[in-house]
Amino acid sequence: MSCIFLTLAIKRSINEGLIISPYLIVVLVFFMTLAYPLLSNQNDFSVDYLVLISIVLLSFFIFLVFIPDSKWFSRRLSLTKSRCISDFLVNALSFVYFLIVFNDIVVSTSGFSSLGDFVFRDRVSAYLSGGIAKGSALQLVSLIPSICYYILIGKSLNRGRYLLSFFLVFYLVVYYFLTANTRLPILFPLAAFFSYIMYFKYNNLTKKHGFLILAFSVCFVFLFGFFSNLIRHGIKGLETDVLSGMHQQNVNQFRYPEWVEDLVSKINGDLIPLEYGFNWFVMPLVNIVPRFIWETKPITSTSNILSESVYNIKIGQGDPITTFTIWGEAYWQFHFLGVFLALFLFFMLFFVFSNYVLKYENTEFYVFYVLINWIPFVRAELPVFFVVTHVVAFFIIVQCSRVITYTWRR
Repeated sequence: MSCIFLTLAIKRSINEGLIISPYLIVVLVFFMTLAYPLLSNQNDFSVDYLVLISIVLLSFFIFLVFIPDSKWFSRRLSLTKSRCISDFLVNALSFVYFLIVFNDIVVSTSGFSSLGDFVFRDRVSAYLSGGIAKGSALQLVSLIPSICYYILIGKSLNRGRYLLSFFLVFYLVVYYFLTANTRLPILFPLAAFFSYIMYFKYNNLTKKHGFLILAFSVCFVFLFGFFSNLIRHGIKGLETDVLSGMHQQNVNQFRYPEWVEDLVSKINGDLIPLEYGFNWFVMPLVNIVPRFIWETKPITSTSNILSESVYNIKIGQGDPITTFTIWGEAYWQFHFLGVFLALFLFFMLFFVFSNYVLKYENTEFYVFYVLINWIPFVRAELPVFFVVTHVVAFFIIVQCSRVITYTWRR
C-alpha cells in the first residue's frame, strides 16, 4: 500500500515538473522509515502500532486520492512576483554571511595538525558528548544574513548568472562538508540548486523522465549516506565489504518501527503522559529564548525529550539520540487524532511559509532549500520552530528593505 502512495506522490510531483515537493518528501520518508524497514523486521508489533500505521496510510489516501491536485506549489513558484527586497540589503547581508561562514571554518579547523585530521575527526562522539546540548542562539543570529545569501543565489539564477550561483552553492557545500555533524546538509545546497534548474530550465525533461531522475537521485543519496557515514565516524578505510557494510548501516539506522513501537508502548503504559499539543504550540516559543538568558530552560527538541523519556538516557553525555518521526511525535501529542493530523499540519506549515515568502522576487531557491531541509524533520518532528524563526526573520528582512527603499527615495 505504501508503494502505491509513493508512486502517486511521485506522479503528482512529476506532473508539476518538480523533482521535489512537500507531499513527495513526506511519503518518501514514511516509506524509508516506517514501511521499508518492516520488510527485514521480524518483531511482533502491538495493535496500537499497526493502527498508527493504518491511520498514516489513511491520511495519504485522503490527500493523494480524494483531494484534487491543485498544483498550488508549482503555481506559486511560477507566479510573477509583485514585491522585491532591496538589492543593497541582500548583497550586504550576504557578504556578512559569507564572512560568518569563513570565520566558522577557520575557527573549527584551528587546533588540528592537518586538514585530513579535521575532516576525518569523529564528529558523532563530539556532538553527542556536548555539542547537542548547546544553545542555538548563534544560528538564530546568523539566520537573517543566511536568508539573504539564499536570496542572492536565487537572484543570480534568475538573472542567468549560473557560474556565480554555483560558486555560492558550492561554498556552502564545502562549509557543511567541513563542519556539519550530520551528512545530509552537505547535499542540501546542491539538491536545491538541482531542483531549481530542473523546474525552471528543464521542466519538460522532468515531466518525461522524472521517474528515472528520481531513481538515480535516491540511489546516489544511499551511496552518499554510506560513504559520508565513514567520514562522520572518523573511519578512513573500508574494513568490511561495501555492500555488507551498507546493509548493516541500513539495519542500524532504519529501526524506526522499533523506536516508534517503544514510544507507543511507553505512552500506553502511562510512563509518558500525552502532551496535548504542548510541544507543537508552546515549546517553539520557549526555544526562541537563548539558553544564556534562561540557564534552566528545559529541553525543547522532541527527539531529545523522548530519547530521555523512552530510553532513560541523558543528552550531552555521549548517548545516541533517537528520532520517532512526525507520526510518533503526533501520537505523543494527541494520540491517534494527532497521527491523522500530522500530515495536514506539515502541509499547512509549508503552505504558510511558502505562500508568504514567494510573494517576493528571487525567493524560489530559498523555498526549495527550505523544503529540502525539511526532509530530516519528517523523521523527527514537525518543523514548527523552524517556520516561526524563518517567518520572523524574513519579516525583519522585508521591513528593513522597506526602510532602506523609503530612505533612498526621499
